[in-house]
Amino acid sequence: MTHNGEQVLQRLNFHESTVTRAVIRQGALAGVSYLLTYLMLAWKKPMFQRVLSPEEAAEAKEKKEKKEKKRRWGRKKALGGSGQGTGVPVVNVPSTVRAVGL
Repeated sequence: MTHNGEQVLQRLNFHESTVTRAVIRQGALAGVSYLLTYLMLAWKKPMFQRVLSPEEAAEAKEKKEKKEKKRRWGRKKALGGSGQGTGVPVVNVPSTVRAVGL
């Protein structure tokens, strides 16, 4: 049975604790937390697209259109010149071959 608070503190291993020690430990914990937060924010910097002037936006749009046109031309060439863009290659069949079973 417990007769006073000192016995409770001793049983919980708080009998050697002081307010100063608790404040120092809490400060160290907060410092480590702030340091880790800062390091994570510095490591994972958010990246944003910069705001373009109307002239820069027009140039960027032209570049994008040229790139898209080159990409479409490459696909058209790979598909045998059909330009359908279906992803199915066009096969040139000699006129002597007939479709059977349609």
